[in-house]
Amino acid sequence: MKKFLIGLLIFCAAFTAPALSAYAEENNKVTVYVNDQKLAFDSEPVILGGRTMVPMRAIFEALGAAVSWDSGTRTAIGVKDGVSVSLTIGSGTMYVDNKSVALDAAPVFSASGDRTLIPLRAVSEAYGYDVEWDNPTKSAYIGAHARLDSLKNRIAAMTLDEKIYQMMIVTPESITGVERVTSAGEATQSALETYPVGGLIYFAQNIESADQVKQMIANTQSFAKTPLFIGVDEEGGTVSRLGKADIGFPVISSMRDIGNTGDTNAAFEAGTSLGANLKEFGFNVDFAPVADVNIVSDSALGSRSFGSDPNLVASMVASEITAMQNEGTSACVKHFPGMGSSSGDTHNGFVKTNRTLEQFKSAEFVPFTAAAQADADFAMVGHISVPGITGNDVPASLSSMMISMLRNDIGFSGVVTTDALNMGAISNIYTTTDACVSAVQAGVDILLMPSDINEAHYAIGTAVQNGAISVERIDESVMRILDAKMTRGLISEN
Repeated sequence: MKKFLIGLLIFCAAFTAPALSAYAEENNKVTVYVNDQKLAFDSEPVILGGRTMVPMRAIFEALGAAVSWDSGTRTAIGVKDGVSVSLTIGSGTMYVDNKSVALDAAPVFSASGDRTLIPLRAVSEAYGYDVEWDNPTKSAYIGAHARLDSLKNRIAAMTLDEKIYQMMIVTPESITGVERVTSAGEATQSALETYPVGGLIYFAQNIESADQVKQMIANTQSFAKTPLFIGVDEEGGTVSRLGKADIGFPVISSMRDIGNTGDTNAAFEAGTSLGANLKEFGFNVDFAPVADVNIVSDSALGSRSFGSDPNLVASMVASEITAMQNEGTSACVKHFPGMGSSSGDTHNGFVKTNRTLEQFKSAEFVPFTAAAQADADFAMVGHISVPGITGNDVPASLSSMMISMLRNDIGFSGVVTTDALNMGAISNIYTTTDACVSAVQAGVDILLMPSDINEAHYAIGTAVQNGAISVERIDESVMRILDAKMTRGLISEN
């Protein structure tokens, strides 16, 4: 979808400063590292005209410069080791010790109007720092970049087969052939050698006791060449694999009940409890929270949604994600673009909504944008079809238009996963080959529970060999996957 920039570089009679619109030219979440230390910003960096723009004071201080601001001329000045760099809002010229340097992007005010955004590369290089840009993760590395080098080296050392398997999260039964897995021993070790998948997802049938779950997961991780995402659907309410197992895991209220409180602290407390307890059990990914807005009263989501008010749902979702990830557990926001406008259930078969793009922007997209701003590690794309946006009945999970919208309009830069590919909306219509190839071509990073892992692996490998999918496209996904694993401490930075 085309996004618009408004108010940029316009100087009116009242001397009103330019500002960015909520939908920037590329609205991706940008991460910035200085000497391998991740920066925290009080106003989000943006990509403008292909250039990364960052909050002025934060980047100057991170580079070790003393900062001053002249409100009369709207000029920012940073001084470090005798080198003075000055930039003026709206001006395409930067001054380095009074020497003029042309800028590819002029400084602007942020969308909120209370922060000055300046071009990252130009300012960094003015102080002698090299800048490396990683496009798959939308990350800028200023100065030392051992973290980025480590990620690239890991990918370079992987075979194509290993990369393809990293793009899958499956049940332990699907790789071991065991009917019901409750422990991890030689069968699991052998399976992970044959199928070095990116992660495993566990269900109620895998859970017997607290000690059993912890031991099973610990053993499983010990067998993996690359540490695994260990995931579970632990939303609270009706979808609580551990909470309902009577093994001492806390029982979390339904999202509807939490939403009805109107108190984001309740969502934060739920996220804290889920994140901390899941990590204690050995899980590192929770396929939660649900960010769908209940549009119709008979939505299949029922009590799994925080409610029908997009802004309320957005605030609840952001609070839960922040709290959960503060505890070291990755959150997976779901089910983009939103399932709340249909009573159909994609577990059973084809589901579509005729809502328009404008309707989605005013309701369903709001919580997902909040999730992107909260830096959710994962986003799950549902199997609902949205012909009012795409013009066809292709499920969102297989649609390049919808994945692009998730990244460029919503601004999500993390790992994108499909919903389970063995669900009726996919398996009743598509072969495993067609579904998996289409999903990867569309831009998905993780194939969740393909019906046949052997067919899925062969299909992607064949598509790479015949040019239908490029190696670069595979590497993009693997970079995002390994980056998430590194962020959560599953793999080391060296």
